[in-house]
Amino acid sequence: IVWFTDIFGKFVEVQPAWQEFTGQSWEEYRDFGWVNAIHPDDRQRVQKTWLKSIDKLSICESWGRIRNIKKSGWCDFEVKAIPIFDLNNNVREWFGIVTDVSEQKESQGAIRLQSEIINNISEGVSLVSPESTEIIYANTKFEQMFGYGKGELLGQQVSILNAPREACEVEQVTTIVECLRSTGVWQGEVENINKNGKRFWCSSNVSE
Repeated sequence: IVWFTDIFGKFVEVQPAWQEFTGQSWEEYRDFGWVNAIHPDDRQRVQKTWLKSIDKLSICESWGRIRNIKKSGWCDFEVKAIPIFDLNNNVREWFGIVTDVSEQKESQGAIRLQSEIINNISEGVSLVSPESTEIIYANTKFEQMFGYGKGELLGQQVSILNAPREACEVEQVTTIVECLRSTGVWQGEVENINKNGKRFWCSSNVSE
């Protein structure tokens, strides 16, 4: 949503989308009415930052996320305000952009939750780059299973986890790759080796 204020920060123009989004009428948000659309807990911080920018005539983009009223409740906004100068280098008005980041925040929250779940489940989980065959992620359980500390496996070739075998390993790797290409999933048992050289068998599920 794009908006304009005068040199003192009073609303003089705003897109109709603002009214549609917030449910505020022009009479409600004109002048300093926009303050009422901000969550009470955020108002003091926003006004303080805004007045500081007006005083210094500097771009204002340090408000961070602001909870703003919405017809359906409160949502998260990011705001940026830029001073517009006239030919005499005096501020004529302020131009601002409001961006709704509610969905982005919800998505980030979901990603963090999924990350916490994966990192704390009882099974070992790892991600391997198909191009370099390097380990790019390993959860806590996976690191513990192989006797490595936090982050030690990152960037390592996945082959360091495979126990040396008398039989040709290429054959097993080929079987796994072919299965992944045809079905996207491979399940089976693999003999592994931990950091201290101890061999052990794992039931593995590999997917692309």
